[in-house]
Amino acid sequence: MKNIFHTILTAVMMTGVTMAQTLDRSKRPEPAPAREIQLGDYKTFTLKNGLKVIVVENKKLPRLSLNLVFTYDPVLEGERAGLGNITGELIKNGSTSLPKEKFNEEVDFIGASLSTYSTGANISGLSRTAEKLFQLLSEVVINPAMAAEDFERIKLNAISGIQAAKDNPSAIRTNVTNVAFFGKNHPYGEVETEQSVDKITLDDCIRFHQTYFRPNTAILAVVGDISQKDARKLAQKYFGRWKKGQVPTAKYPFPASPQSPVVHFSNRNASVQSAIHVGNVIDLPPGHPDAIAMRIANQILGGPEGRLFLNLRETKGYTYGAYSRYNTDRIAGSFYASAEVRNEVTDSAISEIIKEIKRMRDELVTEAELNLAKKYISGTFGLSLENPQTIARFAIDIERYNLPKDFYKNYLKALNAVTAEDVRTVSRKYFNVDRAHIVVVGKASDVVEKLRTFGSIQFYDAFGNEISASGPAVADMNISPEQIIRNYIAAIGSEQVINSIKDITTEYSAEITGMPFKGKFITKRLLTNPPMMSNELLVDGMGSLQRTVYNGKKARTTSMMGDSDIPDEQLDDLRQQAMLVGESLYLNPEYSLKLTGVENIDGRPAYALEVKDKRGKITMEYFDTETFYKVRQEFHMETPQGKLSIYVEMGDYRDVQGLKIPGKIRQGQGNQSIQLTFSSAQINSGLKPEDFKL
Repeated sequence: MKNIFHTILTAVMMTGVTMAQTLDRSKRPEPAPAREIQLGDYKTFTLKNGLKVIVVENKKLPRLSLNLVFTYDPVLEGERAGLGNITGELIKNGSTSLPKEKFNEEVDFIGASLSTYSTGANISGLSRTAEKLFQLLSEVVINPAMAAEDFERIKLNAISGIQAAKDNPSAIRTNVTNVAFFGKNHPYGEVETEQSVDKITLDDCIRFHQTYFRPNTAILAVVGDISQKDARKLAQKYFGRWKKGQVPTAKYPFPASPQSPVVHFSNRNASVQSAIHVGNVIDLPPGHPDAIAMRIANQILGGPEGRLFLNLRETKGYTYGAYSRYNTDRIAGSFYASAEVRNEVTDSAISEIIKEIKRMRDELVTEAELNLAKKYISGTFGLSLENPQTIARFAIDIERYNLPKDFYKNYLKALNAVTAEDVRTVSRKYFNVDRAHIVVVGKASDVVEKLRTFGSIQFYDAFGNEISASGPAVADMNISPEQIIRNYIAAIGSEQVINSIKDITTEYSAEITGMPFKGKFITKRLLTNPPMMSNELLVDGMGSLQRTVYNGKKARTTSMMGDSDIPDEQLDDLRQQAMLVGESLYLNPEYSLKLTGVENIDGRPAYALEVKDKRGKITMEYFDTETFYKVRQEFHMETPQGKLSIYVEMGDYRDVQGLKIPGKIRQGQGNQSIQLTFSSAQINSGLKPEDFKL
């Protein structure tokens, strides 16, 4: 059935006047000598259970924050990928001695802010509530409640997020990049899927917490208006009882790089642009002697107003922005350049990215570029020092990675000492473009053939699983697009059944991602000529959230924001939606159909059909190669905020008096989605035209 939905740049100018000479504005001012950063001393002590505590006293504001970081080795979660993340979120919901409601009340009462995650937790608030902050943090870290109802809610939200992400080009690019760079047998290459999250049990989370949340692999940073004496007293009182444990250690081989560039491609037929990563794994642990020169090199290549930005945006006009980033890591780090460009310039953009990376390796950067990068980095570094949390992070890094005690104090001196030759040296060492991974998420029929010039191509689904280039399964590719539509119509109902239906009302329960309430979605169709339709989203306790009515000539939407008439240019779409089988219009001459291939949709092969209407609007329709049920639809919608990519998934078809109706429908855009589950249907209930008055 047819889809039922539809910096600040601040410039500071400094001028000076001297009596002796005229200022030459044609010359860039020389940078001032680098100063030593006055970070202030921090104190450390260790409890008997192995918990290391860092105290950064700062009395400028009556605030206090506690940041607990676990330093255990990354965990390979295997078939339960996502276990750490779910556990990290679960522990936030109260403790064994403070149920969730009471715990949340106490957090709110003192105006605190609490976050938990798989590798730590933090809480902040007023310094006069110091003892309560220590107590609350210890409650969730040491003895979290981990209630079954919270576990099920978090797990459901995780699955909803995964479902939304599988249509997000940036999320797909991240998944494929992680797999390509690190491999699936490395913790950095694991990808969470609906299946992996579904396998996670509450007992798994309890075991994860008991195994890895131990004081002997943790650092507690205490920052703000508190003395070392008081911090020690409170740390001992609330964390001294925490029992140490034997935490597993792990070693992972350093990921191998390909001998020559490899293209990793994930197809998304609805894409009008390609999401690109070009990069490689790097061996650059925190505090490495190359780290500061690497930061400058990355700034020149892919920072704001960097070479990539100036080339791909300002000169070529391929994209709104092109950048690069890298991360230091004691196990394995990474570097990559990124951009999102129009399909037709995908290969050209990759060529320009490679050219700019090679320039960094082959040529010395200019003095102007070097000085500008140093100025930018020193500025952001200095600005970050206004936040006491920065000092805590520096202290944690020094303790965690065994850095020199004066590493950050001398940071700007080391920054200023970097030369153009140093930049070229680290570029040659870490920008390994000759053995790069080139990751592209885009429309295969538009871009794949042009990518072969860069190297061999490997194909992936949205979760980084390698698939065949020809499709997920063998299917009859000699079938015509028109026959696919005819087979679909026949699959959902015989001609006799379809012709016998004069009106139909369907009701679905509705759940919206991130929303605490549930509702129902009711659609009514009167199958006259022209057809009429209404759909309404009703929310428990709120009534009608939105109602749209199409009377065959005009349409209007009523919502909490008021009434709005639907523009005439959208009425053709509404007319098609109002039909029982709107896809039948695809057989008319004003539509052009193209079979673009076979795609994997939720583990099953589906014909991918490109449908273009008389206005040139393109919709991708997917039909199961065996049942011919429609399983997915993708299209774009123009909005005041720009073009939105929208998808609709349907499945679990139900038989209602001979008519096949999707039992489950999910529509999404970005990270938002609505899940509909079939409740009931009424056929030929006697709907009348007056039921569709505007």
